[in-house]
Amino acid sequence: MAVIDDDPDIVKVNMMIPSREDTRPLPPTVVRKGVGLDPGTAGASCTCTFKSIEDLQPGDHFCCLYDTEEEHRELMTPFLKTGLEKGEKVVYIVDARTAETVLGYLRDSGVEVEPYLSSGQLSILSVDEAYMASGEFDPDGMIGMLTDETEKALAEGYGALRVTGEMSWALRGLPGSERLMEYEAKLNRFFPGSKCLAICQYDRRIFESSVLLNVLSTHPFAVLGTELFDNFHYMPPDEFLAGEPQRATLDHWVSSLRKHKATEEALRQSEEHYRLLVESASDVILTTDLDLIVTYASPSVERQTGFTVEEVIGHDAREFITAESLDGIAEELADQLARQCETDVTPPVPVIIEVEQCRKDGSTYPVEANAGFLRDPDGTPYGIIVVSRNITERKAAEEALRESEARFRQLADNLPEVIFEADRLGRFVYVNSNARKVFGYTEEELYSGPVGVLEMISEEYREQAVQRIQMILSEGAQGSNEYMARRKDGSTFPAIISTLPIVKGDMTVGVRGVLTDITAQKEVEEALHRVNEELEGYTRTVSHDLKSPLSAIALSAEALSAILEGEGGEGAGGFTGEALRIIRENTARAVALISDLLALAEAGQASVKDQPVDVSEVVGSVLEENETLLKDHGVRVSLEGDLGVAAMDTTHAYQLFANLVGNAIKHSGSKNPEIDISSLGETEPGRLRYLVRDNGQGIPEQLLETLFTPFVKGERGGTGIGLSIVDKVVRLYGGEIRAFNDNGACFEFTLPMHSSWELCARRNGPRRLRARVP
Repeated sequence: MAVIDDDPDIVKVNMMIPSREDTRPLPPTVVRKGVGLDPGTAGASCTCTFKSIEDLQPGDHFCCLYDTEEEHRELMTPFLKTGLEKGEKVVYIVDARTAETVLGYLRDSGVEVEPYLSSGQLSILSVDEAYMASGEFDPDGMIGMLTDETEKALAEGYGALRVTGEMSWALRGLPGSERLMEYEAKLNRFFPGSKCLAICQYDRRIFESSVLLNVLSTHPFAVLGTELFDNFHYMPPDEFLAGEPQRATLDHWVSSLRKHKATEEALRQSEEHYRLLVESASDVILTTDLDLIVTYASPSVERQTGFTVEEVIGHDAREFITAESLDGIAEELADQLARQCETDVTPPVPVIIEVEQCRKDGSTYPVEANAGFLRDPDGTPYGIIVVSRNITERKAAEEALRESEARFRQLADNLPEVIFEADRLGRFVYVNSNARKVFGYTEEELYSGPVGVLEMISEEYREQAVQRIQMILSEGAQGSNEYMARRKDGSTFPAIISTLPIVKGDMTVGVRGVLTDITAQKEVEEALHRVNEELEGYTRTVSHDLKSPLSAIALSAEALSAILEGEGGEGAGGFTGEALRIIRENTARAVALISDLLALAEAGQASVKDQPVDVSEVVGSVLEENETLLKDHGVRVSLEGDLGVAAMDTTHAYQLFANLVGNAIKHSGSKNPEIDISSLGETEPGRLRYLVRDNGQGIPEQLLETLFTPFVKGERGGTGIGLSIVDKVVRLYGGEIRAFNDNGACFEFTLPMHSSWELCARRNGPRRLRARVP
């Protein structure tokens, strides 16, 4: 329902709250009426935006056509008053009225005119002082005077010059008055871009229609009574002054008719286009009046609700919404619509609400409704447009997402690890419940307090953590790291933290991680280490204790053999000789087994030394010590390229290559046995990869899985301890080893590279070694 205020330029609109029972009105909104141009564009074109008389700007050139004295007062009062309030210099040129009449307009509106008159900001001039100052009306001279007066006003500190004049003097036959329309046309060259604005006053009761037609042709904008209009009858000055005014006016109006027809056709096509869009839309489009009575419904309303268009139009829109839904959104919708009324928003922001829509069969479904005002050209709301969309699928997806989030949150809260998410500054945005138990902080401290990711890490590890987080944010996932975590009470514990970046779009916005307390794991490792030390110490002790009696047995057997040889002259024979041979062979085998056990126990037990080991020299030593054995078996050994410098203990390097070479000699089985030892280079950062291969029969398939297990014996016997030592040494230095067949047995493994080899390689280039051939 609309209520008109006493001010004719103000319209107050009361919107009823959309409730079946509640009829409280919303606060009124103020909507201005009128037209005009942006500053400095008068005469430049015939398009403008509507605005009130108070909003006229420098550069505007209006004509005023009025019929009554009341219309004249209602227009001139705000025009003069606004100029004074804006700090502009105001000039009024009287003719049909007296100065006191005009000043009375201002006094009646509450303006004390005397200070403005005494300061010179307000001037009331006669026709003789203005238009006829030179004794004859001269359009160019008058425009020159306006130019001078504008510059003078600006020099005096005024924002602009505001002029209005009564044009009735032109009917008295004063010299030059026949050039009035020339003057009005030429003014349109002066006003654009100037700091002057003017209204030319024409009383329709005394001017002939032919004159007023020319007046309309020479003014970009017009005031009819008190209403402002964009004047599409306006003719640019060059066009108006080019020939006979009547002919020019006729041509212009004919052109305007054609343009108007083209505009109407374009508008009709546009309306048809949008009608098709509306009728084809799957969303329901409704319009209502301000009392929410439906005035239009798109055809989709029947597809969505089952109600026909005819069954919807004329009914209250609230009839098609569930009562529970309406009660829930009534106050919100009222507040939002009131805010839209009170706020000058261009374009207006729609109100978005969710409601339960009723179908004709009694079922309901959720919709998202966008509601906004329909406004007339003055900006006054006269109705509401609503676009509603069925969001059943979206609601189902949202519910599924909520259930999924709840399920995974429950899972995360029941995990023994600490699950967390943090932003780029390290502030927590999510922690599971176990985080509070592990660290002793409250939920408020974790989310709102000073506690962040770094506060949960012991101080000596924080710099490392900062670097790690920066790498994650800039480069992505970095794997896991071990830290000392810190509880609220200051106690610490060992932990593994695995982190991943949180990426939204193309931007990393934070980190997501899992913290695992490894206190129990560390205790198990320490206990296992102690047990291993005890077992290996026991092995060494037993081995040493066994070697002593076995050595004594071997010496006794040799002594007994020597005695028997001395007595018989030809050595022991028969049963005695065979018994001595068995004693010597088994004693030797037992001593070899014990030596292998000692080597296995000692492999990896010596302190791991990060010292440069020239692998080529180590392999050379191994080959020199086995030179006789190599010759006896006819084995050819080739070394390909520089074997590099490893970071390890020399003894371990020797054990590794000695066992691999020995294994190849024993188990090759080839007629022309060969052993190749080569470096495959730095196949991963900081690690060298090696390959030792022979050309024999290869490794039996049934032994490949257990080859590095102690006491796994091949067809040719042996203890299998040698390859166990190889495996243990490689793993001791964080490497990996694999055995496979490729025209013979192959062993590929990695060792840590010493930085000195990289420097050496850069300075001297790779070294070449000659192949050793027995």
